Amino acid sequence: MAKESKTAGELAALIEQCVDYPGFRCSVGPHAIYGWSIDSSIEPGAIRHAVDECMAKVREKFDLRVKTTMPVKQLCDLLLMQIQAVKGMETVSQVRIHPLTEGVLDNGANWSPAGFNPGRADIESVDLALRPIIKRFQQTVDIAND
Repeated sequence: MAKESKTAGELAALIEQCVDYPGFRCSVGPHAIYGWSIDSSIEPGAIRHAVDECMAKVREKFDLRVKTTMPVKQLCDLLLMQIQAVKGMETVSQVRIHPLTEGVLDNGANWSPAGFNPGRADIESVDLALRPIIKRFQQTVDIAND
């Protein structure tokens, strides 16, 4: 059975209704739901399970992408950890990204890879190993506007 199409705003409204906690809000961008926030008086752990259950139900029924937003340095550090976990890539010492100042890429990402320091690893091997990591993170992580 095909999934129904909804805008990110419509999906956010469904999730907010489903979770039904005071002050709960979904953060929505033009292409995805980026995350959620709650009233500061509510303990985040108290509703985490409810949010996860609701998001799973919505994902089952609708075409939904959920994105996390993080600072550039944090994303670069995360990408570096991911590439260093690949056999033969342990010496890669830096991954750089380029924030997009206007618009997004076709995949909805607001950043693109800008380079890396391969250390003693082969440049082409690092490039090939980094491509699926970049693709996966561009689908799930946007960089925060500083």
